Amino acid sequence: MEGIIDKNKPYGLVLEGGGARGAYQIGAWKALRELGVNIIGVVGTSVGALNGALIAMDSFEEAVDLWEHVTYSQIMDVNDSIIDKLKQMDLKINDYPIILKDIKKLVMDGGVDISPLKKLIAQFLDEEKIRSSAIDFGLVTVSLSELKPLEVFLEQIPQGELLDFLIASSYLPVFKKEKIRGKWYLDGGFHNKAPTNMLIEKGYKDIIIVRIYGPGIERKIKDDETVDIIEIYSDEDLGGLLEFDTHRCKYNIQLGYYDALRVFRGLKGKSYYIKPTQDEYYYMNKIIGLSYELKMKFIDLFNIKKPYNRGMLEEVVQNIGKRIIIGDQWNYDDFVIEVIDFLANKFKIERFNVYTDMELIHILKEKINHYETMMNKDLKETNQLRELLLQMIKEF
Repeated sequence: MEGIIDKNKPYGLVLEGGGARGAYQIGAWKALRELGVNIIGVVGTSVGALNGALIAMDSFEEAVDLWEHVTYSQIMDVNDSIIDKLKQMDLKINDYPIILKDIKKLVMDGGVDISPLKKLIAQFLDEEKIRSSAIDFGLVTVSLSELKPLEVFLEQIPQGELLDFLIASSYLPVFKKEKIRGKWYLDGGFHNKAPTNMLIEKGYKDIIIVRIYGPGIERKIKDDETVDIIEIYSDEDLGGLLEFDTHRCKYNIQLGYYDALRVFRGLKGKSYYIKPTQDEYYYMNKIIGLSYELKMKFIDLFNIKKPYNRGMLEEVVQNIGKRIIIGDQWNYDDFVIEVIDFLANKFKIERFNVYTDMELIHILKEKINHYETMMNKDLKETNQLRELLLQMIKEF
């Protein structure tokens, strides 16, 4: 899996729409930059279009700073302190008049005022820089006035109107109804939240999609055997569409970075990012080499009738695998990787790091040596299987 990226190839990047979850895409971009991926085109919908503009400008530091410090009031005309109190259910009696005032304004205005978002985009956007960039840039929106979707590349956008098109691509129904240059627009996610076909139709053969699973429609990707598509995504919940919380955004940047590394560096693990250094036969021999006493405990736990070595390899490993491994296709090295991932999570080992399998096993052994302390603090719900797995890792 490692070496999946050919630095000599040109790649197109698709950024899915999904509101505040867009921070994840900036983390993925960080990884792509470090890996030397040659991005020559980027298309996006809604927040994907906004992030795409940052990529087309190569404004990486600005993008990270923007997402790490974004607040609700930079996107919508709201009171940040009230939003924080609402989230924490820590409202005081004198907060209610402010809330009622904001609700009245929302109703009277016919939606959320996104004047702050327009101001924010105007601050970071350099249309001339994008137009002079060697990167193709495209976005999606829906023209309600003309009752048609618009999939447009930069060369189709009139000079001086890119800001308006970026706003149009991000215009959710909950926003205050306002015309943009005399027309009504709707968020591009109502036509295609991941416009991969825009790149395919432009002749791109190698495409990377960064998914954030926003709401909306996704058009079927054109069937073209000459096109290779790689997807970066998370199995985690990335938060709400309008959850412009700095802590959440910082977390999602890290998550996007490491999930991208997982894809392009062939890392394994569910929660952790583990680089395998040993093969299936190494771990099969490690399992066979476990102490007789420990193997018999596993055999007894699962009520296995086969001889202990056969029972371990054919029954015990399979039973444990069904509990902690998703999918049917896995082998002994996958099994051990998932076990150490599972145990590392229980011991709350730092997640955002790239470990080799042997490094993480070494860290776990150190943790196991202080197991009694951990039992008292963090692992009160331990069970017999978990204790046997800990002993197994200790014997590796």
